[in-house]
Amino acid sequence: LLNFTVSNWRSIRNEVTLSMQATREQNHGDRLTKLKKFNTRVLPNAVLFGPNASGKSSFIAAMEFVQDLVLNWDKRFLLKYLEPYKLDRGTQRRPSEFTFQLYIDGYIYDYFVACTRNEITAERLVKSNSSSSYVLFDRRGQQFTFDRTRISEDALQRLEAIKLGTDRSQPLLNNVHGQKLDTFDDVYNWFDNALVIIHPFTRFSRLQIFNSEEIIDLYNRWLPYLDTGIKRIEKEEVSAKESSIPEEELEFILNVLMKRDKPADGSVVVNRNFILIETHVDAEPNFSRLITIHE
Repeated sequence: LLNFTVSNWRSIRNEVTLSMQATREQNHGDRLTKLKKFNTRVLPNAVLFGPNASGKSSFIAAMEFVQDLVLNWDKRFLLKYLEPYKLDRGTQRRPSEFTFQLYIDGYIYDYFVACTRNEITAERLVKSNSSSSYVLFDRRGQQFTFDRTRISEDALQRLEAIKLGTDRSQPLLNNVHGQKLDTFDDVYNWFDNALVIIHPFTRFSRLQIFNSEEIIDLYNRWLPYLDTGIKRIEKEEVSAKESSIPEEELEFILNVLMKRDKPADGSVVVNRNFILIETHVDAEPNFSRLITIHE
């Protein structure tokens, strides 16, 4: 990611840009990725900071919105998920605009999309090398143009057909991939594989592996100091069926736990219950759920 720009989105009215391109500062230059032919350097990380309600979460949500629009579009997507700036009646009618600038396999791509809750008003993909830039496609409403010098004749014929079947609220990037044409897949795959958004509530895996007795002991030693009203945590035995873990998922979990150096314990959240699974070398696994004991 080189740059991301958004305007008219949630609490963001005017254009805001995150740039991952380094300034001329020389300190720690060895930590930067150097794109020599573009004469630029890219930061390995960046931090957004500011007071509550200043737009940090909205900015990240804008990235996720475009990712979902490209990967998971349906006919009601814009109506359900687009959130223009709400404190000005004029902005409600104007498009929200998003631009990603990406470095992929030696090229820089600029992907721009503008949309209202009813339609995509503009969409554009520009590809640049060190000496020139060319517009792979440009969309204005339902009018599409393609770069006939950079796209093969076979792909152009298919694109002419695909554009006719592209819904007015659907990104062309989404439909072209869905029609099994890989002309713009470098950018589509970046949204699919490279952009990973981790929320505060994200779990890296549904399955957590640990020694259950040690964890329960840790909780029970600290709970009295936390003034939660909970006296202790206990295990309540349940059957595999009562655990409500789907059969295929349970088979996968048990394989993971049993293939370690020694059988391990794990937990998985099912229907808001914390289900503990204890595995043994020569016996069937035990299932239990965590319960809280209150004064």
